[in-house]
Amino acid sequence: MSLETTLRNFSCLTSGDSIMVAYNNKKYYIDIVETKPPNAISIIETDCEVDFAPLSAGKASEDGNS
Repeated sequence: MSLETTLRNFSCLTSGDSIMVAYNNKKYYIDIVETKPPNAISIIETDCEVDFAPLSAGKASEDGNS
């Protein structure tokens, strides 16, 4: 399942949400850090622009990455 396919399961997202994307037999957890312009956005029939922030040091340690 891709990010695009996963997002089809949601009608809106808010800052602070977390979503899980299953891909290639792995689960990836994505934290919604910021939404623009408001703190909650409708994603029904919408083109979304997605930016990925670097993984924080604390998260990298939790996930076993460095």
